[in-house]
Amino acid sequence: VQLHIPILLANQFGQTKASGQTITADWTTADWYAHAPTDYTAASGTVTFLPGETAKVVTIDVPPTAVASTLRVFLLIVSRAGRS
Repeated sequence: VQLHIPILLANQFGQTKASGQTITADWTTADWYAHAPTDYTAASGTVTFLPGETAKVVTIDVPPTAVASTLRVFLLIVSRAGRS
C-alpha cells in the first residue's frame, strides 16, 4: 500500500502561494505513534517547486499488515526550504 502525501508551498500565513523562482525543500519521515519499518517504510528526499508550482506529492510505502491495525501516526518533516 502507498500513501500519497502532498507538500504545499505556502507563505508564513499558511496561504498557498506560487513563487516566481525555483524552490527546493528536504523532507524526511519520523516515528511518532507509528514505527518504521513495522508500520511504514522510512524515507527522505528533496522536492523541487518550479516557478508557478504550489504542490508536490511524496509517496510512503505502508505494509499491508499496518493498514489493518489501529491508528498509526508518523511525521513528515520538511526543512531547508529555499531558493535554488
